[in-house]
Amino acid sequence: MILRDQKYKTAAFLFMIGTSACVARGDVMNLTFQNVSPGSNVTYSLDAGQTTRNTTAGVMNWDGGYETFCVQLEEYVSGGSTYIYDVVDVAEVPDADPGAMGAFRASLIEDLYARNYADIDTAVEAAAFQMSIWEIVHEVGTNGNDLVFSDLDLGSGMARFSTNANDVLGIASGFLSGLGEGSGAYLAFEGLRGLTNEQYQDQLIVVPGPAGLVALAGLGLTRRRRRR
Repeated sequence: MILRDQKYKTAAFLFMIGTSACVARGDVMNLTFQNVSPGSNVTYSLDAGQTTRNTTAGVMNWDGGYETFCVQLEEYVSGGSTYIYDVVDVAEVPDADPGAMGAFRASLIEDLYARNYADIDTAVEAAAFQMSIWEIVHEVGTNGNDLVFSDLDLGSGMARFSTNANDVLGIASGFLSGLGEGSGAYLAFEGLRGLTNEQYQDQLIVVPGPAGLVALAGLGLTRRRRRR
């Protein structure tokens, strides 16, 4: 299912049933992972090119028509497995390496979503969008962990990415260079939430609806804290 179609379908369904429950910080969700599609194979390094690995970058699909993008490259989820996620603010993910992204990186992520998320339709765009998220979250700034905008280069720094898929790198570079439109005027994106699990790959989820909060009936949402 194309991301944009899923968002519109979800919003229409939730309009009909009302907003009796909201996804908010402190909620817990049970989600069963299916696959990554659409997407493309990419190569990445988190140690300035000394070690490289391959993965698939794109839309992560879950039972119930749920779609996410991930924020971690060193934790994983498996198809057919169910995971319990805490709903948190964007700045609080990931909860393991490389650590919570904090306010500045979160503002970049929200700006990335505000400018590009609604237009993602193809495997190339989905891979470029996911790669951009990984670059923002995993790049180590020139001043240690103090990231600055000029550090966001897919081919240099500690976090590096490459792919044989046509146009993915170019689109991702365009996404990154367009953040703040060069002036630091970062856009907010209402409804973006983090999903965190201590052992498995953390996610970003868009929650459409009034003020970014909507009912998610049938998607495993519960109003309790996960036992640790």
